[in-house]
Amino acid sequence: MTKSYVPWFPLLSAVLVFGIAGCDSSGKVHVQGSATWNGSPIEEGYVELQPIDGAGQFASAEITNGKFTLQTLPGTRRIKVTAQQKIGETEPTERIPVPEPILFQFIPPEFNSESTLEMEISASDPTLNIELNGDALKPNQKPTAAEQKRKKLQGGV
Repeated sequence: MTKSYVPWFPLLSAVLVFGIAGCDSSGKVHVQGSATWNGSPIEEGYVELQPIDGAGQFASAEITNGKFTLQTLPGTRRIKVTAQQKIGETEPTERIPVPEPILFQFIPPEFNSESTLEMEISASDPTLNIELNGDALKPNQKPTAAEQKRKKLQGGV
């Protein structure tokens, strides 16, 4: 009669290694991160991590008070950050009686749509500190005719 056994040691070792390193069974790293703009925490925004080669899953998370958490596979990732600031409110209308914020994307394209920022994600160091510096975009001082029409139709200022 043969006795069967469960190889506990290799299984326990794998669980401990992945648990301590911040990975789950899918191999994803649980990333804790921070995001700042010119030294100040980004109050509200989004961070997106893309595989450099374009293959694989994207990961994204909401930034709140300069902090975010997400899960992604280890490796080099392109970092994209967006954040908006309130620049006004819509005027109350019959259709929309409560004023709504008018938001403006102030982080320049070099950190989002045209980003070349790359960072390494590692299970041994699952932190990502994004420190962006530059000149914030400014809303157009004079809206275009199309923007004026859109604002009028939406009940904006």
